[in-house]
Amino acid sequence: MFESIKHWFESLNGAESHFDHPDDEMLHGALASALMHIILSDKLESDKEKSMFFEIMQSEFKLDNNKINFLYKAAKSSTVTLHEDFEIINKFLKDNPVVKAQFLDELNRLIDCDGVQNKELDLFYEAVKEVFPEISRFD
Repeated sequence: MFESIKHWFESLNGAESHFDHPDDEMLHGALASALMHIILSDKLESDKEKSMFFEIMQSEFKLDNNKINFLYKAAKSSTVTLHEDFEIINKFLKDNPVVKAQFLDELNRLIDCDGVQNKELDLFYEAVKEVFPEISRFD
């Protein structure tokens, strides 16, 4: 599973020059890809959503616009599934429930920025189940 996202980054020109550490590349890429799944879930990509993507990536990781542009373009061409994105995010956030909750909050902000669609909500609920599997035990 982690090989698929690694292969995706390796296939992009210049990917190695954007991040100093492979873990940063994987986590940033997984978050970017998860956000892109939400943006494209309704088959529309609005300027508000793109702006929110940039805002989230900048606030979460303090990335400059060049890195965010790279991640945006890479996420649009990604073949990594949302499930794989969530597995990668969980790998890095598994011991920090506060950061996992912040991640879900960022997804919610993106969903809400341009009007909530059912497909976006479905992805959010899937994220909750993936990121906090202990919650689904109470269903």
